[in-house]
Amino acid sequence: MLHSPSNAAYAPARSRYRAFICYSQQDRPAAERLHRRLENYRTPARIVGKPGRWGTVSERLAPVFRDRDELSASADIGERLREALAASEFLIVLCSPAAARSRWVNAEIEAYSTTHASNRDRTLAVVLAGEPNSPDAALNCFPPALQNDSLDGRLLSVRQPLAADFRPGQDRLVDAELRLIAALLGVEFDVLKQRETERRVRRLRGWLAATVAGGVAFVAISALAIREGRRADDAALRATRARNEAEKLVEFMLYDLRPKLEAVGRANLLEPANEKVLAYYQSVPAAEESVEILRRKSAAQYQRAIDLYNHGDKSKTLPMLRTSAALREKVVALVPGDLNAQLALADSRRVLANQLQDAGDSAGALREIGLAIAQAQAAATNHPQSYLAVERLASLHTEEAETLIRMGRTAEAESKLKSSLETLENLLGSHPDDAELKDRTAAAAWKLGVAWRRLSDFARAEKCLNRSVDLAAQLRDSDPANIQYIRRYQLSSSSLCAMLNDAGRNEEARALGEKCVASAREIVARDPTNQIYLATLATTLSQLTEALCNADREREALPFAREEVEIVEKRVKAGLADARTRWTYAMALSTYGTTLIAAGQFADAVAADRKAVAIQQAVSDSDVNDAKMRDDLGYLHSRLGFALSAAKIWADAEAEFRKSMAIMDEILVKDAGNPQLVRKGERAEWELGLGIVLRENGAVPAARQALTECIASIDQAVAAGLPATAEEETRRNAKVELAKLATQNIGPGKAPAHN
Repeated sequence: MLHSPSNAAYAPARSRYRAFICYSQQDRPAAERLHRRLENYRTPARIVGKPGRWGTVSERLAPVFRDRDELSASADIGERLREALAASEFLIVLCSPAAARSRWVNAEIEAYSTTHASNRDRTLAVVLAGEPNSPDAALNCFPPALQNDSLDGRLLSVRQPLAADFRPGQDRLVDAELRLIAALLGVEFDVLKQRETERRVRRLRGWLAATVAGGVAFVAISALAIREGRRADDAALRATRARNEAEKLVEFMLYDLRPKLEAVGRANLLEPANEKVLAYYQSVPAAEESVEILRRKSAAQYQRAIDLYNHGDKSKTLPMLRTSAALREKVVALVPGDLNAQLALADSRRVLANQLQDAGDSAGALREIGLAIAQAQAAATNHPQSYLAVERLASLHTEEAETLIRMGRTAEAESKLKSSLETLENLLGSHPDDAELKDRTAAAAWKLGVAWRRLSDFARAEKCLNRSVDLAAQLRDSDPANIQYIRRYQLSSSSLCAMLNDAGRNEEARALGEKCVASAREIVARDPTNQIYLATLATTLSQLTEALCNADREREALPFAREEVEIVEKRVKAGLADARTRWTYAMALSTYGTTLIAAGQFADAVAADRKAVAIQQAVSDSDVNDAKMRDDLGYLHSRLGFALSAAKIWADAEAEFRKSMAIMDEILVKDAGNPQLVRKGERAEWELGLGIVLRENGAVPAARQALTECIASIDQAVAAGLPATAEEETRRNAKVELAKLATQNIGPGKAPAHN
């Protein structure tokens, strides 16, 4: 395109073009698409006229120069190109191996560099394919002039040589385009993205009305397409057009509208249309199922399953997720190298694993997550340049670790979580603005923090949970209307609250618990029927109740405990009978029983705790591989023991304490490789309870032994790292009970007992 340059004759002209798009002929389709996008882009009104890096932010980016369109009638191509380059504010270089080999692309970069020597950071590289600065000539996508300025050997764009990455598996295309637009406008990417999100949310009202109407008409359109497809040749064209319109509507609902509605917590508005989408795809003959139809059909099954789960209809969730996974397996078989197909299949298996875990099938959950990991590993192998595949693989390992923890295999889980978090943190360092990556990193930090908490390493737990809370807060602040980010913040904060409770930092736990409850109430108010939101509120109420009870403020905790029970009870009565919901119900009843004891309602406390034990016994029996369910059964036996003690039903209380300690000893033996300080602290509390019961029964020697073991257990746990404040009250009470034994007779006519 350029003749031998004499660019010194072309001093920078007054900018006539916002940008000049420089590209290889092989990349023409991408250049045309980008040209249309930039020419038609309108800046969000809220930032128009504001100060930016290059001056006042403008309403439009047009005009943008693309040489084949602008110079098609030029007689002197080289001269006109140099004029256009000199008159352009920015140079956008579409980078690919073809561009790296093109002498014309290289010459355009050199010409722009000469006429804009003082504006090196206005050369913006956009990667389409290949690798920047790769030593492999077949992969390198940077032209020589973009790597080294011929004048001084420095990078042309010192500040930011890579403006956007359009390669599959890197940034989402919409985000990559926004990064480039932000650079052209001179605004921060996060600011522009937030304003774009706000603009899209404002448009949702109109889209929703259209979508609901479209959903009602969808079956009619689809039925027409199918009927017309069976008629004469002249009608076939009309049928094809009708089906194409229906497919466009499906594409919009599944991939464009739904994510926007999920972000603002209103995905439920699409449920009637989703049902019609499924009915449509069920009517498509198998012989007509193309790859694209299979993709959409599997996505419709997947999203409908999520809708049913969120609203408590779990009887259909597992079959629909299995169907979705089977359809996505077909897609992968048809296009084995497709990154999106492989990751979609991994996602289906991940969610299926989560549902199996909730249903009490730990072995099945571990099997499915293993299949998901294998699929993500294949994607990472097939696409070594894709950070999305690496990120998904690391995230799946965190899911696997969570299941291993529930099965009591904490040592395996710990190493997987540490490795996954390290991988995600490294990726986030390279892609700090990727919201999805930031969310997954927050999730990994959260799960590792929970694991450290279970291992009683509170310092590491707090570090990880604070990191998760920090990342979640960044996401929430970047998009305040996004329900998913708010929930991530709640989950991380609630786990931090639980850790503070375990560590005896009751006042900090209470303050954080109150914030979590307030935030959870705001989300439930947006969609009171969403079972996930209600479950989150129940969890935050539980943590606040525990914090208040630990601070000896049980009476204040009573209304929160009662509300938690009411929420979970409604879920159970609505038909949510899976293992996780029943476990939640048992734990809520036990917490409620503790507050009832403080209120002096001993009979009601015993009834609540008996019910909790019965429910948890059934849950534990349903999945013998789930060590956590067994662990919590022991805990609930101890809570019932304390309730029976308060009601002075001594014989039954002794039996419950002995059951709880037998289960605890069983778990401590199985997981002997871990310190289990929290569990040992809990066992000390139960020994105290047993000692009091034995004293009341007149079994003074046995009582003395239990109380002495209680103090010894606490001393050992504190020496191993348990914060002294965590069980300080238990230790003090055990000493008080021992003092009482010194003056209590063993029986009629017996001498007083001595320590």
